[in-house]
Amino acid sequence: MTTEEPPAAVKSADRVLDVFELLADAEQGLTHTEIAASLGIPKGSLTKLLKTLVAREYLSFDELRRTHTLGPSVRMLSDRPAHVLRLIDTATPHLLALTLAINESSALNRLNGRSAEVIATATSSHRLVSHLRNGDLAPLYAVSGGKAILADMPQDKLSRYLATTRFEPVTSHTILSPNGVLAELETIRQLGIAYSREEYTPGIIGIGISLDLPPVYPKCSLNFAIPAVRVTESLQDQAIKALKDAKAVIEAQVSSAELFV
Repeated sequence: MTTEEPPAAVKSADRVLDVFELLADAEQGLTHTEIAASLGIPKGSLTKLLKTLVAREYLSFDELRRTHTLGPSVRMLSDRPAHVLRLIDTATPHLLALTLAINESSALNRLNGRSAEVIATATSSHRLVSHLRNGDLAPLYAVSGGKAILADMPQDKLSRYLATTRFEPVTSHTILSPNGVLAELETIRQLGIAYSREEYTPGIIGIGISLDLPPVYPKCSLNFAIPAVRVTESLQDQAIKALKDAKAVIEAQVSSAELFV
């Protein structure tokens, strides 16, 4: 019998986890010297690591005591699943109201890696409908809810996304270049509304809007998915008004709820 060698650890990732585990048991925090001695990390390497973690708020630094403790970003990550469930509970009645307003299917989406994930839906009563299902994933650049999320993304993250994403021709209308996406995102920021014109599903027009939520939530959006044969200027105007109204109410309810969490 042979014993398999464990896969080699990525040193930088290993060190980050070591720092988290060490500080989790040090409520009063530890100094740079104490962390270096405890973990055996060279001080030069540790300095860069700690500065990055403080900048991203995974660690907090007390200038007076010169100590590091776990930061707010760690808690936000651990709390995020519960916040997403609360968001779904808050948004679901408004999705039903959106669909009732114009009788078209609507959805709540969240950022999931490089995709937009459907996490709540309401379905039109028309015979010809777009079926949005919980758990559905779609490329951010191809759907209205995903584009709304991209338009609201910080510039450094957006640049990284555009530089590392492989743009696939989902349909003949899909935008296939970073410059093309950037141009559309600029329009979305000006209008406050995102469109997907048969770019993910042939025959379906998407109209989406981003949600401005507290940092503990992932980036999220609302959208309608409407068969192109039913899209008129009047219906688009109604859809945009309904989305803006729902956005305002959901954001207000979420912000109010956060005050009591």
